[in-house]
Amino acid sequence: MAKTGRAAVWKGAHSKFDIREYPLPDLEPGAILVKIAMTNICGTELHLYRGDIDVRKLGVKPRESIGGHEMSGRVYALGKDKKTDSLGRPLKEGDRIIYQYFQPCGQCYYCLTNASNSCPNFMRRYTLGQWPYFTGGFAEYYYMTPGRQAFKVMDDRIPDSLLASVNCAFSEVAQGLHRINLRPGQSIVLQGVG
Repeated sequence: MAKTGRAAVWKGAHSKFDIREYPLPDLEPGAILVKIAMTNICGTELHLYRGDIDVRKLGVKPRESIGGHEMSGRVYALGKDKKTDSLGRPLKEGDRIIYQYFQPCGQCYYCLTNASNSCPNFMRRYTLGQWPYFTGGFAEYYYMTPGRQAFKVMDDRIPDSLLASVNCAFSEVAQGLHRINLRPGQSIVLQGVG
């Protein structure tokens, strides 16, 4: 097994990415270390790179980070007691998975009223260069903290290029369809998606 992995570190708008090497993290019980197969570039990441979004106006302190939330991969290592995916299917090293990047708290008003996409506590933030190191998809590995949803991909015919979009593009469409309570046979008009 590898002892280190590389990550592309974003340093701010209009900056080149740095390729840095970090040690593979020790896994907490229930965690998963994913070997990334594919990461897409989300439109939001393009806006950040181009400087179109001033994160300070959002109350976020600008900092170096490992971006990328549209990704898919294979189980590289499983933390102690992690034996199944979120549907209870056996999970082992080498299995293809799709997985949750954004993690709602499950306890706030929004989570308890089926609006977890609005959870204000949705994600742990880590300091770059500190454990667990691999916190975004622009890297060779991704560290999934315990409790995040992971699903074994049962059909090898589905390419990683489609699976990677589940964390953002697909889930946004699914959330929209859920919010409007769309039923089979109904028609809708989509305007300005993206």
